[in-house]
Amino acid sequence: MINYSKMNGNGNDFVIINSIESDIDLKKDFIQKIACRNKGIGFDQLILISAPKAYQNDFFVKFYNADGGEALMCLNGIRCASDYIWMKNLAPRKEMMIETTNQVSAVKPAEKSLIEVSINLPNYYEDLTLENTLKSFIKQPFFMVDSGNLHLCIKVKDINELNLNDLYEEIRALIRPYQMNISIYKIKNKEVVISTFENGVGKTLSCGSAAASIAFLETKNKQSLKVSSEGGFLNFFNANDKLVMRGPTKLDFDGVINE
Repeated sequence: MINYSKMNGNGNDFVIINSIESDIDLKKDFIQKIACRNKGIGFDQLILISAPKAYQNDFFVKFYNADGGEALMCLNGIRCASDYIWMKNLAPRKEMMIETTNQVSAVKPAEKSLIEVSINLPNYYEDLTLENTLKSFIKQPFFMVDSGNLHLCIKVKDINELNLNDLYEEIRALIRPYQMNISIYKIKNKEVVISTFENGVGKTLSCGSAAASIAFLETKNKQSLKVSSEGGFLNFFNANDKLVMRGPTKLDFDGVINE
């Protein structure tokens, strides 16, 4: 049997498992089975918390998409994993260094029960061949950004201007090898409205790394930005060479999986 917690960050939902004391080997078909919202638990990503690989860090966190494939980064997931660690008394409720496959993030409690995550500043992803090919499918301005995951960010005048499911199917063969997510977004006053289709998952209520990618595109140094999605909102601001995100978490329930 495997103990787990079901949590969400702005509706982006996760099954979180502690593998610190016992090594848990998760097979792809097992992840797909429990990810099913009709016959399983249902989730966007599964999160596995382990001991750190580098001594100076506190924990290592690994993410699996609902299709069983690994995701390199999940910012809503890092917040939920950190809250899980504190709730389960695995570490004191103070700043921690969370190690993922491709970077280390500083996480700490913030005001109003929010959690703050500091990540490396995202950067533009450059692939001229891919970019030029995508231009034949996408007429709106778009940018490719690496925020731990790769994101195709399309700027629109109306958030309903494009159908994300249809667009993903149309360009799937092009972006799937890059494990690239798609987001459409609109600037509304000092706020950004966003909708995201995550590779290996589908359309989600929120995506932290997508929001971070757009915050990178739309913020200036030390300027804050509110990014709203169907699931809620996240706040971002630049701090030197880091991008800082603040957002909520929620424990939905605890349970046991029969292997």
